[in-house]
Amino acid sequence: RENIHSSPWKGRINIFHADVRNFGPGKTYDLVISNPPFYKNDLRSPDRQKNISKHSEALTIDALFEITAKLLDENGHFAILLPFHRSRPAEQTASKNGLYLREKLFVKQSADHPVFRTMMIFQKGRMETAYNREISIKDNGDAYTKEFTGLLKDYYLYL
Repeated sequence: RENIHSSPWKGRINIFHADVRNFGPGKTYDLVISNPPFYKNDLRSPDRQKNISKHSEALTIDALFEITAKLLDENGHFAILLPFHRSRPAEQTASKNGLYLREKLFVKQSADHPVFRTMMIFQKGRMETAYNREISIKDNGDAYTKEFTGLLKDYYLYL
């Protein structure tokens, strides 16, 4: 809430503290953004609450795409951040729910590291080609890259 209140878009953003599985707003949206439960079959914490928030136990990716497809209007978009190894299955699940890849950004820690995250934007309606690109967070000198800074400077407090 604090971040949104400080945002220039505060009059256009609404926060709903609710389980998306039970969320029934009675309207559709042009954009849904999600940083969902991230992990599936990965190392678990002894803390049950952390596991619920970080692992796909309570909310599966299948359920998230099914729900999101219903929340989007006809021209709506869905933006999601996932571990790289979950991106291909997410694309398949999206298409089963009538959502198609529009953009994909592969994220690396540095140019020397492998891709570890994928940012994706889906839309209703099939596209001929999706826009794909790659970005490194830091350069080899451990400084943020221009691409990363340019992408996130308006949203990241320390850039």
